[in-house]
Amino acid sequence: MKATSNRLRILPGVLLALAVMVGCSPQPTSTTPATSLRVSTLPGAPQMSLLTFDQDPSTSLSSLDAETTVHQDSSALASGLIQGDLDIAVMAPNVAAMAYHANGAVRIAAVNTQGGLFLVSRDPTITSIGELGGHTVWSGGPGETPNVVMDIILDHHGLTDQVSVDYEPYPLDAIATVSSSSADLFVIAEPFASGLLATDPRFIRVVDLSEEFSRITGSPVISSVTVVNTDFEAAHRSTVEEFLQANQQSSDVLALDQQQAATMMVANQLAPDIDTALDALPRCQVDFIQGDEAKSLVLGFLSVLYVFNPEMVGNNPPGDRLFYG
Repeated sequence: MKATSNRLRILPGVLLALAVMVGCSPQPTSTTPATSLRVSTLPGAPQMSLLTFDQDPSTSLSSLDAETTVHQDSSALASGLIQGDLDIAVMAPNVAAMAYHANGAVRIAAVNTQGGLFLVSRDPTITSIGELGGHTVWSGGPGETPNVVMDIILDHHGLTDQVSVDYEPYPLDAIATVSSSSADLFVIAEPFASGLLATDPRFIRVVDLSEEFSRITGSPVISSVTVVNTDFEAAHRSTVEEFLQANQQSSDVLALDQQQAATMMVANQLAPDIDTALDALPRCQVDFIQGDEAKSLVLGFLSVLYVFNPEMVGNNPPGDRLFYG
């Protein structure tokens, strides 16, 4: 079921899990390695830095029984982390902040992807954000990065009350809806944007929403972050470090061997063919960043959201304690 809104959609799955788990606190840190690891990610570009784990022995966590799954929304990932069903997840940074501010059960360990968000159109009369008044835009990601980015951009252009944004709960459902309907305007992230344009050439990229957001706010769009369950971190810090190192190596493969990266994208249904995958790769902006640089990027992004609407980040200003380290 879709939700129509020009304002942030608070995720009920997240709020329910947070309400149940408030009061949890991390345990003393241990260096005992884990024997298994449960990792989950959003689909698309966030998923890409995990693609080589099972396919390239040099970047796999060979000493672990590592299970990698894909969920279409950050609410499921946040709930899994908070309830202890997941150890690590790649998710929207604002939802991670909401989870942290509720009970401190998670920490952000790295930036996975930046930008890569576009407005595409098959209405030839729409060539800019300013021409969206009176139109309906389709999007996935209610309560997540596409939602918060569009809210801020529409507000800046004075279009909040003039543009209807129809949110499908899951990004892949939104793509299916647009592909099978007469919808003309769509907020979509790479690599799915390139896939949509390849399968329906009537669509064109109208606005790079990440660039527009950066122009308005001075902050890049932080699309996804790696988030660690604090109890797992406390019990198995060496395993978390091993995972972060492997994730860095896996991300490097995408930059160093684009042909291999494109092949994996097609195999995992992230692009319809090799040419489309190669075209999408640079715009996916998969760049695994840790440490102070990651903290600075995420704090800058979340601070913009907090000033605009505190609910976007859990009604508390972001701070250093949100971060792993």
